[in-house]
Amino acid sequence: MSLTVRQRTALTDGLADAFRNVEQLEDIVWRVEIHPDQPAPNPSSIIRKNPTLPQAIKDVIDYFDSCNRIAALITVALGEVVENQKLKDAQALCNEQFVTQVKDPRPVGNPDSPKASRRKDLEDQLNSAYKVLFELEKIKIFSSDPREVMRTEQNIKPLKENIQEIEEELRTLSIPDNLPKKLLVTQFKRLDQELKDDFLAKLDFIKLLLACPSMESRTHRNNLLKGVRKGELVARIARNETDTIDVENIVNTLLNYAGALEELISLVLRAEAGSTCSVELQDFLANLGNR
Repeated sequence: MSLTVRQRTALTDGLADAFRNVEQLEDIVWRVEIHPDQPAPNPSSIIRKNPTLPQAIKDVIDYFDSCNRIAALITVALGEVVENQKLKDAQALCNEQFVTQVKDPRPVGNPDSPKASRRKDLEDQLNSAYKVLFELEKIKIFSSDPREVMRTEQNIKPLKENIQEIEEELRTLSIPDNLPKKLLVTQFKRLDQELKDDFLAKLDFIKLLLACPSMESRTHRNNLLKGVRKGELVARIARNETDTIDVENIVNTLLNYAGALEELISLVLRAEAGSTCSVELQDFLANLGNR
C-alpha cells in the first residue's frame, strides 16, 4: 500500500509497543499470508542477521509494504495483542488511506470532465472494495469455523478479481493522451514482466529512458520522481552517481509497486511529447512480446 511517513511512524511505534523482542516479531511474520498459493515468508529471508528490535521492525515493514500486505501484517499482529492501542491506531491510520497510492498525483485537468469524474468514481469503488477485503481477511484469519472460512474464501476470490478490474481501468485512465491507442494496459503489464525476466530488455529500456532529456541527469530524474506516488518512493531508491546504475535502481524499485513504473513512463512521455526519444520509447512499448 506504499506507506506514508505518518503511517510508517505509527506502525513502527505500534509494533515496538506490542512486541518486546525479535523472536516475537518473527513469530508474527511466519503467519502472514502473502498469497493463497504461497507459504508465509521465512523471517530469516526478511530480517537482517542479528538485528536490534528497531532494525527488525524496519525490515519487516519494508518487506510487507513492498508486497502490499501491510494490512495482513497488522491483522495478524493484533491477533496476538488485541488491546494494544498504538497498533490499533496504526491500523486505523493505514485503513483510512488504504488506496491513496492509486490516485494520480498529476493534475487531472477539468475536475468535471468525464475522464476525471470516472477516475474519482473508480477510486471510491476501489476504496470500498479494499475495506471489504480487509474485513473478510480478518474473518478468514480469526474464524474457528471451517465452513465460515470456506465461505469467506469464496467471497474473497471474486472481490479480488473486481479490484483487479478496477485497477486496470484506473491504469488506462492514467495513460497520457499522446500515447498511441494500441499501447493499452496490457502493454504496461507485459513491460513489468519482461523487465523482470529479461535483463537485456531492461538494459534497452534504461538506455531509452536515459536518451530522454527529462531523465538524463539526476536532478531531472528527481523532479520526475516527485510525481510518482507523490514522491513517497524516492526514499526507497538506492541512488548512484553513475547514471545507468541510478536509472536501473529506479526501475527495479518501481517494479515492486504496482503501477509506479507506468506513472514514471507517463511523466516522461508528457515531458518529451513529440520528440524522437518519446517515439522510440513508445515503439519499445508497442513491440513488447515481439522482441
